[in-house]
Amino acid sequence: MENLTVILQSSLAKLDVKLNLKKLPVAAHADAVMSHKSQIALWIDSPIQPDANYVVGLMYTSGSLVNYSNFADAQVDKMEEAGASITDPQKRIEFHKAVQERIQEQAAFGWSVEPYYRIGISNKLRGFRWYTTQYYEVYQMSFKD
Repeated sequence: MENLTVILQSSLAKLDVKLNLKKLPVAAHADAVMSHKSQIALWIDSPIQPDANYVVGLMYTSGSLVNYSNFADAQVDKMEEAGASITDPQKRIEFHKAVQERIQEQAAFGWSVEPYYRIGISNKLRGFRWYTTQYYEVYQMSFKD
């Protein structure tokens, strides 16, 4: 991720923001992020379920172990709790738009890129779908005639 940090540093410099880079061994970097001690860090992670309430509960509720940014907002906590009981898919999506807006107002995370993810697919393959759980299902795929 060194290249990404240099790009980030030069981009922020254009906004008069100085970013001092500190290269750490992998274990020390993971410890700094997971112990919630980093002011800023590049971290590759993604929720494994494509559900807004799951993501909010995992990454944005107060005290969650995966809330790396120490984001805390009582209203978001209450909204996440209320959102868990909404089972209608469209209503669930609509409800969570307000949760997303609330989180974005406070800029808890800056989602940027996922480096190194590449997949080559033949133009004869159909039915390929990538899931946020980092997998695909072979039974959904077939070859064009």
